[in-house]
Amino acid sequence: MMNVEEKYKLTTFERVLVNTCRAGDCIIMSTSFISNKSNYKLDKSTVRKALIFMQKRHPFLNCYLEINRLTNKMSLNVPLEKTHDKIKLDWLDLSEFNVTRETIINESAKFHSAPISTEEKSLLWKFQVIEYKCDEKLNFVMNLVTNMVISDGLSISCLSIEIINIVNSLIDGKECEEMLIDLKPLLDLHTLCEERNLFNESHLKTIKKLNEVKKPKLALPEKFKTNKRGFLLDLFKLDKNMTEKIMKISKSKGIRLTSYFQTITIYALRKLFLENNEPFPDQIPIEMPANLRFRLNPKIDLNACRFLTAIVRFSTEKLGKYNDDFWADAKHIHELIIQYTSAETGYLFSVTHLKYLDIFNQFFRFTKTSETACKFMDLFDDEVCDLGFSNLGSFVNDSKKELDGKLSIEEIYCSDLLLSVPKITSAIIMHIMYWKGETMFQIGANNYYIDLPSLKRYKDLILETIEETINRIN
Repeated sequence: MMNVEEKYKLTTFERVLVNTCRAGDCIIMSTSFISNKSNYKLDKSTVRKALIFMQKRHPFLNCYLEINRLTNKMSLNVPLEKTHDKIKLDWLDLSEFNVTRETIINESAKFHSAPISTEEKSLLWKFQVIEYKCDEKLNFVMNLVTNMVISDGLSISCLSIEIINIVNSLIDGKECEEMLIDLKPLLDLHTLCEERNLFNESHLKTIKKLNEVKKPKLALPEKFKTNKRGFLLDLFKLDKNMTEKIMKISKSKGIRLTSYFQTITIYALRKLFLENNEPFPDQIPIEMPANLRFRLNPKIDLNACRFLTAIVRFSTEKLGKYNDDFWADAKHIHELIIQYTSAETGYLFSVTHLKYLDIFNQFFRFTKTSETACKFMDLFDDEVCDLGFSNLGSFVNDSKKELDGKLSIEEIYCSDLLLSVPKITSAIIMHIMYWKGETMFQIGANNYYIDLPSLKRYKDLILETIEETINRIN
């Protein structure tokens, strides 16, 4: 009998991703605000056709997750025939209502928070279009949500651009590359790193030594807690003028933009603590993703589906005088980022190749609910880092071409869902991305651990701190 599907066994680390998503964290979403200058009336059938082309192009958009609890194994199974009927397309028509940007963002957060089922051979992704009016013209927001095991920040952002390219081609009666070229499934992160000599056995000693070092904690104050489950989301941008100033200043100081914004987020959080009469630690734990697609040789296409991101953990030394010593602290963090994201030292693999990852998976295997598993994990792992930050940089802007057409992506953001209780990742995670000369800034938070007024104040303090660093130079 012929095999009617291809199976891709998940590694221990990939099973961690699946279980993390089951707990409500790290399901990723790409949000695109679409410019529609010609006031074109987009219809659901056109978008569905585009998603079918995407499913044909990317095998893992046609896969389902198989979980065998008896053997503690998981696999991504790709049927040889396409399962178009399983595509989940949600169309939210708000064109007859007066809506604000906040309304759009809240609806996006609501869609993001709704679980993606892994039962009944369901697809591991879903798509939403929000239709609304602005200045009497139709506008659209598109939300692509995937289980983290089949995509990462760079990949899902590129997928969003591909969808728009196909939609525009369908509107104009043309064919684009995304409609004609089908991609092959990627191998997993561990296999690729070993086959292409990015990882070697000597790195294991470094990983072991690093994880034996006791790290400082950064926990949000109890007074921020709501004890109410939910996901908070905000999306905003820094305009071209501000983006250029930040890039110019950072370059003159000899630091990367990642280091600049990481320091900004720490400084702003410290202000929020002090405003609430809460002590703030001198040493800060840092967790950040480091994408491996451009570190592998040869490089991996940014749009190809599968999670290819390492998670890096380290901590600062005692930071300086804050208001008087921002650039010294930014330089310190810059040097740490260079050190710990280096593939040569092995620090890059301090989470992906951690030995106790299988213990995490066993918690989920032998408990009835993800909440119970999280409680066990909370007791087992005492590390606390409630602030996560990711810079997707200009990679998507520079490498993925957006075709001319009636619709164009004006803003694009990446988000990680945060719903787990007890939390197994950070309480707050931010992503920034360079797009068409501007900086897209996303803030997501676990509402159980921080209330909306505190998160809004944190956003204000981030913008305030950015202004201060620029004005102090000028």
